[in-house]
Amino acid sequence: MPGNVWSFTTGDFFVIDDFEDYNVGSNEIWWAWKDGAGYADHPTEPPYSGNGTGSSIGDESTASTAYEDNFLGGSQSMPYWYDNDKTGFLKYSEATLTEPSPRDWTKNGINTLSIWCMADWDFSGNFFT
Repeated sequence: MPGNVWSFTTGDFFVIDDFEDYNVGSNEIWWAWKDGAGYADHPTEPPYSGNGTGSSIGDESTASTAYEDNFLGGSQSMPYWYDNDKTGFLKYSEATLTEPSPRDWTKNGINTLSIWCMADWDFSGNFFT
C-alpha cells in the first residue's frame, strides 16, 4: 500500500574523531590524543612521554581503551581525566589531536563547533551533561 512521501534534511557536519574506531592493540585512543600521561613503546607506535600536563586520556580497563557506554547514540566516548594540582606536572591539563591532513572548518556552510561533554564532578559515578 502506498504511503506518505517523507522528506528530511540533515545538518551540515563532519566527524572530527570517530571514537567508535578505538580498540586495544591496533588503535588505542591515546595514540591519537596526546595527554600528560603518555604511553610505552608498542610494536606499531613509538613511546610518548606525555606533554607534562595533568591530563590522562583513555581507560585501560575496557576493550576499546575508550568509555564504553551509549552517549549521544554511540557506544564509545573519550575518557578524559585531569589534575591541575598534580605534583611534578604543569598546573593545567591539555590533550591534543593532530589531524592527518588540513580540514576546511567552514566547508558546506558550517559555522559552529559543538563539543559534547559528560562530567562526573564528584567521582561518584553519577554523570551529568
